[in-house]
Amino acid sequence: KHPPFVFAPPASRFEWRRHPIPAKFPGVIDHAQLKNVPHKIFLNPSTSEVLCTTTAEALAMNKFAIIPKHPSNTFFLQFTNCLSYDTLEECADKMEWALENTPTLLSEEERRKFTWKAATERLLESSIVTVKQARKRAEDGMDKTDAR
Repeated sequence: KHPPFVFAPPASRFEWRRHPIPAKFPGVIDHAQLKNVPHKIFLNPSTSEVLCTTTAEALAMNKFAIIPKHPSNTFFLQFTNCLSYDTLEECADKMEWALENTPTLLSEEERRKFTWKAATERLLESSIVTVKQARKRAEDGMDKTDAR
């Protein structure tokens, strides 16, 4: 269905100069300036770099975010415009679908999840240790693991 994915980077600096990657790097730009650009897709194929902020920004700007299914991306899977994949073929399918469709506007609930208040609530929720958990950590000798 899709042509095979081929990554053939230039073998030398000479070859790189003769056949540069057709990309434009405009330098530092405030993400707010990108809100009304005609682009509607953000593709983040990485599972090793920390690009969660850019994924969040793309989703917050009502763009499709095409991301691999990976623990670092779990939070984003709940959003309507998040398109996740396991294989390169699925990635190509998601890209094709996104090119043919229009992202939906964030719901009020989705919009709230991108606020500092919601982020702070998630941080507090994840940091709560119950009395039972604290006792178990003490019994296992793990109550001082964070002490320096």
